[in-house]
Amino acid sequence: MGAVAAIATFVIVLVALYRWVDMYKGPFAALAAVGALMALLATAMFVLAFACKPRKPDVDRRPTVAPPLSPPTPQPMSVALSAALPPLPPNAPLFDVLTHRFSTRVAGAGDEAIDAAVHIMRTGSKPALFGTLAAVALVGALLGRRHR
Repeated sequence: MGAVAAIATFVIVLVALYRWVDMYKGPFAALAAVGALMALLATAMFVLAFACKPRKPDVDRRPTVAPPLSPPTPQPMSVALSAALPPLPPNAPLFDVLTHRFSTRVAGAGDEAIDAAVHIMRTGSKPALFGTLAAVALVGALLGRRHR
């Protein structure tokens, strides 16, 4: 739910940026501003993705089940967000300790949300998945519609 709220907030910021620039400079300048912000964000994400050192594979936390009768298909290994957090040094200041605890809890909640989403994607019915996708597309279209 936190990720959905963060994405919705980011979309609202983009719409506000577009409207503000559109008011003073016109629609093309507004589109250029939104495009520049997205390009900056994409660049930052690429830098973060390629600057990080490769990690050791995380241990799969799913319970073991009996092997299926058909040949097994390779499945991607689950990655825990909480494993990405570096440990604190022993002499860390209080602010760093509190920040690390908060980050650990947020990463744990993210792990649970990802596991729940993966479970729903694997076991959910197709009509429910397509209905959710259609609802998200409708909300996106309503938010993106220009009001005159």
